[in-house]
Amino acid sequence: MKENLHNGLKPIPESKMSPKARVASQAHRRATRKKRIELRQRGLPMIGWKDGKVREIPA
Repeated sequence: MKENLHNGLKPIPESKMSPKARVASQAHRRATRKKRIELRQRGLPMIGWKDGKVREIPA
């Protein structure tokens, strides 16, 4: 499991999600994976929120 987020919240395991939430989580993961591949091909970084700041994350 991922470490705690900066605000003390933990991600909910998919096994405890409702079926609709599980499908949404899987769709989000799939879309993120596709976007990382696209950005890697173009040589661009991902822009994300980490440690309370907007940062460039290597794709």
